[in-house]
Amino acid sequence: PSQNSATAMSIREIKAELDALGVSYADVTEKSELVARLAAARAKASARPSAAASSSSAPRPPPPPAPREPSPRGSSDPVAIEMRRILECSATDYYGLLGVQRGADESALKKAYRKLALQLHPDKCKYRGADEAFKRVSAAFSVLSDPGKRRKYDFMGADSGSGGGGGAGFGHSGAGFTGMRFGDQDAEELFRAFFGPAAGYSTSRSSSSSGSARSTEVDEHAG
Repeated sequence: PSQNSATAMSIREIKAELDALGVSYADVTEKSELVARLAAARAKASARPSAAASSSSAPRPPPPPAPREPSPRGSSDPVAIEMRRILECSATDYYGLLGVQRGADESALKKAYRKLALQLHPDKCKYRGADEAFKRVSAAFSVLSDPGKRRKYDFMGADSGSGGGGGAGFGHSGAGFTGMRFGDQDAEELFRAFFGPAAGYSTSRSSSSSGSARSTEVDEHAG
């Protein structure tokens, strides 16, 4: 409606419409001023939908990049220190990976694996390289907890050709023991077999809330 239509309205009608539009008129004393204020309020109200439409059609900024997993290097966190030790260890130095003596018994092996597996499981460990460290610990325990594989390993010795770091697999060749290939699924299955199927994490990283719940469940199960 134009200013002319507002002119034909009564002062009471103009004030009622201004009230509906949320416009103050306490400082106005003349009808002509009320009419002008109503016209301005109507123009402002009619411009709002187009402004909203133009803002909604504007391109949205790209989402922020996902936060990178922190590196364990230089951290004083005990888990980071343990990760560095494992990743710097030879991939087939199974006693060294678990941090046990060569004559360690079954109980010592289980205790070492339990501690490291819970610390380094990729669903719980926040550091970059947790997957690799978890697989190395799992491969070491898989060999040393099997009497037949352990005898063969002890007889042949660790693979002298495998240096620290290594790759994702454990198929090293050389004069000594040939490390077994151990993938994500193998490590996860060993974890579930050790702690029980109800106590396992998922195979992918979880949200902090669900991850914390699973972490508590595993810790309680592991004792």
